[in-house]
Amino acid sequence: RNSRVNCNVIMPLVNSRSSKVPLVAVDVALTEHQTAISNLLGARPKSMLWNILHDVRFLILRMAYGEPLNADCGGGSLASNAQLVFHQLLMADMFEKDAQVDSPEMAQHARNLSAGFLVASAITHADDFNSRSNSQLCRGLADSSTMACLTCILFHNTKDDYSSSVASAATETEETKPHPKRRWVVGRDYFLRGLLNCAGRRHALGVEGSGCSVIRNTGNKRRRPAGFADWDIVDE
Repeated sequence: RNSRVNCNVIMPLVNSRSSKVPLVAVDVALTEHQTAISNLLGARPKSMLWNILHDVRFLILRMAYGEPLNADCGGGSLASNAQLVFHQLLMADMFEKDAQVDSPEMAQHARNLSAGFLVASAITHADDFNSRSNSQLCRGLADSSTMACLTCILFHNTKDDYSSSVASAATETEETKPHPKRRWVVGRDYFLRGLLNCAGRRHALGVEGSGCSVIRNTGNKRRRPAGFADWDIVDE
């Protein structure tokens, strides 16, 4: 905790492989975290799984636009928030396991989102696809690309998603590193195109920020550098 900031919420940090924290303690910590989030929002989220995933998505957007991450709560550097992304994804994985019991349809939706994205991407790259008559599909792909990437990294970045043989399943359990045919690697070209389309769509719409930054009177504070090379847009 940091008494100088307004976001004093304890997030359970658990290592799924080597942690010695009892499961009961983890469950209690998750419950306390949900209560803190509910008090902050003024209402209990319908799904903590999607709440965490959208939180990660907005955080990454704010980093991409170089927005000051300490404007809302008075603390939080770029480095600490970048580390926070991995802890949030681990917590999202915990909520997904809970949703498999409480809301199996919701868990299935999260796990299959990246598959739907890849299928739709393959359709748009077909020779007989007409982008003018199917502009809604192209817009949907661009808007869903970030979440499709997050869910694919979270749920389909370790095992072989393209083989159902018993031999490959046995091999997966013995491997200590991610399988080379995991979905995130096999479909990375489609995911990259989706992210580029998302960036292009936001630029075409004149979006100049993440859309979730709180505008406050910050005086003459200098905006944090984006961390990427600045490209000059040349008018053709």
